[in-house]
Amino acid sequence: MPRLVLPLVWILLAAAHTHAAPPSPKETFHQAESQCSRGDPDACALLGVHYQNGKGIAKDQEQAVKLFKESCEKGSQIGCTDLAAVYVSAPPSPQSIDRASALYTQACNAGVGRACSGLAYLLKAQSKTASQRVLSLARRGCKLKNGWGCYLVGTQFLEKKGKEKEARSEYELSCKFGHGPGCILLGQLHVSGVGGSSNPKRGAELFYRACELGQPKGCGHLAR
Repeated sequence: MPRLVLPLVWILLAAAHTHAAPPSPKETFHQAESQCSRGDPDACALLGVHYQNGKGIAKDQEQAVKLFKESCEKGSQIGCTDLAAVYVSAPPSPQSIDRASALYTQACNAGVGRACSGLAYLLKAQSKTASQRVLSLARRGCKLKNGWGCYLVGTQFLEKKGKEKEARSEYELSCKFGHGPGCILLGQLHVSGVGGSSNPKRGAELFYRACELGQPKGCGHLAR
């Protein structure tokens, strides 16, 4: 495996010299806090994400949910999407599912790709099958540059015999839009040669990208 990892080290070093370092979580937290205090509802949603993930501030789920609700009530469809995700992650109940579905639908109609993808995922989880509506919503999420939607479309193709090439194309978009699981599956397809030619080096690059995006499985593939 070292012969696959070594070229990636050079890629990383080159990138470090050509790109400025991104702001730290603490810096983005303070930026979001400042903009939220000035009445920007999208910034309040971002502030909620910082509290939810413990980035730049101590983790506080209660404060995160409060900020998601406030930002959604003030018109942030991003905040509504984050709030829907909270309901989805809660213990399942008809009420929580209905709330999540309504919020995802509202935000998807407003053009939030993650909301379209989230609604597709929610509907598929409920029915256990991929209806045309699920696929349509996932495609819309992907078209709006949400990698999760492309991932869902790719998975539908991968489950159908003879559609592996199409799955590769969708996972390519998923990874391009920053969805780590899409990078992992695309990497596996490149390593195995399913849906196209075998290219272990490209597979390793994709696992590295997934690792960068915070996917432990991507890091694990690199260590093999």
